[in-house]
Amino acid sequence: MAFSSTATASSDFLSLRKPPLAGSDSSLLSERYTISLTTADLATNTVGAIGILPAGHVPVAFELDASQLDSNGTPTLALSVGVLNSAQTALSTATADGGAAWATGVTSVGRAAAGSASGFVASRPLKTVTPTQTDRMVGVQFTAGAATAVAGAIALTLYFRPA
Repeated sequence: MAFSSTATASSDFLSLRKPPLAGSDSSLLSERYTISLTTADLATNTVGAIGILPAGHVPVAFELDASQLDSNGTPTLALSVGVLNSAQTALSTATADGGAAWATGVTSVGRAAAGSASGFVASRPLKTVTPTQTDRMVGVQFTAGAATAVAGAIALTLYFRPA
């Protein structure tokens, strides 16, 4: 199941209102992508784009943060992050995209009342992404839905560099 059209429309980048950054030297760039999710978006196996890895660039690290998306006393929300396949129906397992999700089983984001954040820099799939000539969508897949879903925002800060 894909993210709702409301979620996609909430992003300046995904709705093409704002282009992603692109570098031309070896400098490190970062872009923060935010998307507003409805309660229906927080179901198991829902997947959707949250940001863009520009053509000719490779990721270096990323951070995720979110408002409370699962308010249950025993929250169940878990997610994975990585490049989306071309149909945007799952996280890519293509070699150029790292061969697997960049992070899986993430439970440190979206469960706390005050919001939460996690940073990722040591993922082998993240480090093995190779450049392509087209932009790639970076996405989130909820591998376990929220026990008590709460509409809110999730954000990805992507650190990347020209290849």
